[in-house]
Amino acid sequence: MMTYNVVFGIDVSSKSSTVSVLIKRNEFKHFTIANDLVGFNELLEQLQCYKHPVVIFEATGVYSLPLQSFLDHHNYDYTRINPLSAKKLMDNNLRHLKTDRTDAHNLAKIQFDV
Repeated sequence: MMTYNVVFGIDVSSKSSTVSVLIKRNEFKHFTIANDLVGFNELLEQLQCYKHPVVIFEATGVYSLPLQSFLDHHNYDYTRINPLSAKKLMDNNLRHLKTDRTDAHNLAKIQFDV
């Protein structure tokens, strides 16, 4: 099992994404970005603050492809999780009140356990 210190959980929607940054399993910050070059540059600035961050997001078809392309281009480690797997993991042990922020936070928590 890999050990992660900094995880960016990202809940991807059609026009924006909610990001939750966890450091050693504790939420450090959260923010929302647009799913465009400006938003991805904001994300890049945040990622560059840490030595080896990892990103986790749900594979949401066409909505998550620009994020995946951005992460590939900048050589960031990421986990793309199947939405059904994510739902099952969050329903079983994490999800109580569904919001974009809690989904981003819970995705980041999942990464610590994979």
